[in-house]
Amino acid sequence: MLEIRYDKDKIKRLERELRGFPKNSLPKVMSRGLNLTATNARTQVVKAIADKKRIKASGIRKFIFIRRATYKNWRSTLNFTEGEFPIIDLDPRKTSAGVTYKHPFRQKRTLIKHAFIAKMESRHRGVYIRATEHVKIGYWIGMREWWARKKYRTIKKEAINELKGPSTEELFTSRLKGKIDRIRVESKQRLAKNIHDQVRLILKRRLPA
Repeated sequence: MLEIRYDKDKIKRLERELRGFPKNSLPKVMSRGLNLTATNARTQVVKAIADKKRIKASGIRKFIFIRRATYKNWRSTLNFTEGEFPIIDLDPRKTSAGVTYKHPFRQKRTLIKHAFIAKMESRHRGVYIRATEHVKIGYWIGMREWWARKKYRTIKKEAINELKGPSTEELFTSRLKGKIDRIRVESKQRLAKNIHDQVRLILKRRLPA
């Protein structure tokens, strides 16, 4: 999680600067400044992971969401959701033996034998593999007789499963601490600029307050 806040002493200075303007001026400045900064921070985090791990930015972005600041809560956070990256987001390629993909922690491409790339009826595209499951079912013999009994037999059932890659937790925490710390420092500087720009717009009465 990456949290973005603003110094309390600076907030008091803004209160004095915006004295005489409508009461919602300061909440508007703070929430907009924080959310602009959080959006930019997410872009930087996505880029850092994509460059380091060779994963498409679109595949990473869906696992990072912004908890946005409001007029009452002046706090923005980037949160990483738990899950596994689909193989389809790891540059899969069809081969005669199956599907290869770029594993984030390996230099060479990884082969999954007998896998295939397909688009389902739901229009969801992914990398899949067929699997045979053995299902045990029960049935009655002589149900209406006093000697009735239940017997069981096993049948084969074919399933198609989508393949997943590394977990988001493994990916976001692996060898990225230095970059996340740098993004946190840059976000603090960017937040000050964003808030200054919002205040300037209000002072010039370009932003309806």
